[in-house]
Amino acid sequence: MSFPKAATAVLFLCISAECVCAQQGLFGLTLGMKRHDALLILHKPGNALKNIPFHLGRQIFADTIPITFCNLLFRRSIGFDTTGKLTAIGLTYQTTPGQIKKARDCTLQWLTNTFGPAAREDTKDNVTHDVWMLGPAKLTLEAKAYNSHDSFVLIYYYSAKETLP
Repeated sequence: MSFPKAATAVLFLCISAECVCAQQGLFGLTLGMKRHDALLILHKPGNALKNIPFHLGRQIFADTIPITFCNLLFRRSIGFDTTGKLTAIGLTYQTTPGQIKKARDCTLQWLTNTFGPAAREDTKDNVTHDVWMLGPAKLTLEAKAYNSHDSFVLIYYYSAKETLP
């Protein structure tokens, strides 16, 4: 079977556009994705959210994943709305005040290698937020101390139309 040149070009462009869209997400997940599709990508059973109640209109699946580039284990939280669509992903790494800079710098390097340089850097309450715009989504990185013993590296992936508290 052969395709006319124009059809081949259109097919190539569609496949290329789909690849770019897939790269815009985090871990192969994109905002608005159906719960079933997200769970397949994550290699989780279809009923993984069966016993997880809704809280404030969101159902949140959580697991622990390694960011092998940095040799860090992050807690990953994936939120779905009441219609079963992906609304946000959060990654949390707990460390000590003495290790927070090293963990943040490595995480920043991993994100830069993956998505390119941050689009901008914001500062709020003396905390630096590196921000990437990924189509209709925003990806942010921050590192902060919550008390004298616990510091966290936080990554959020959510709709650019929303704001975080």
